Amino acid sequence: RREGPSTAIESRPMPTVDGRLTVGAAAAGYILWKGWKSLAVPACVEGEGLTVFKWFFSPPARLVHVTTLLSKAPATFHEIDLSLGQQLQWWFLRVNPAHQVPACVEGGQFMAESRDLARHIFEKYNTDPANEHWYPRDPARRRAVDEWMDWSKPLHLCIESQVALRLAATPGMPWRENYGIVPVLVGSLLDPPGGRESLLASKLREHLDDAERIISKRSIGGVADLNLGDLTTLQEVCMAFECFEGTTEIIPSSTSLWKEYPHLAHLYDVFQGVPEFTAVHAPFLAFCKRYRQVRGLKDTPLTRARGVLTTISSFLPYAIWNAVLAKLYP
Repeated sequence: RREGPSTAIESRPMPTVDGRLTVGAAAAGYILWKGWKSLAVPACVEGEGLTVFKWFFSPPARLVHVTTLLSKAPATFHEIDLSLGQQLQWWFLRVNPAHQVPACVEGGQFMAESRDLARHIFEKYNTDPANEHWYPRDPARRRAVDEWMDWSKPLHLCIESQVALRLAATPGMPWRENYGIVPVLVGSLLDPPGGRESLLASKLREHLDDAERIISKRSIGGVADLNLGDLTTLQEVCMAFECFEGTTEIIPSSTSLWKEYPHLAHLYDVFQGVPEFTAVHAPFLAFCKRYRQVRGLKDTPLTRARGVLTTISSFLPYAIWNAVLAKLYP
């Protein structure tokens, strides 16, 4: 009689205690290595001059970057790329415990909040009378610019909810390559900074309509008619207009927000005459173009599995290290 193939399951030895210790030691060593890298403090943090921490994709950071250039402040610029997780480096917590850009260090003093930074830098460093239109010395005109700058805060929350979180969760964008599955979980499990209402396309349209109405009441013929309020609002508007270009997600009947908001489009055209703006704007446009090329990609089981591995290997070590050091050095 012929014997059929054996169906016995080959027994495999369980991992030994030494094996588990080796794996644990390797994991701990990896976490320590990742954390140690984040402790290296750049010289600009300890210096006496002005250092501006920025990111080319962040509207508030671009506001401060352009303002610093306009005022000709003797600043050093340090890029903190949020899509690469660079804000999680431990040394940056000294600069801004909220892990956000923009921020700056000036004479050992750490400062944050984009609108306050823009006002402070321009008022302190601008010495060119021809630039006064950006932030007038006249109290009434300055108050109007301040109100216009602050007006865009709710718009920023909408942009953050509908644009930034969407980009972060898109396969093919650097967030997914560095945070793994975390952006997807954040977008699906947590309320956005502006609340659930900020996710509505109708809410974003409402803010854009208001901005268009405000700009339509002004006569903006050239650069001399611009102010920091215009710059603040336009940085937010560009996020929506560039990232939603070619889609009907915001206005179902149109694929171009620039065409639907002619006064905001004109404001953008006038800013093309500001070299400081166009220089800062160029990498932002390139990043938006990258997003438009991959925004149609969908998650697959493979990309989600890869995302989980990336979260474990890249994001968690920083998160654990930050939690440990926060307990040791509150």
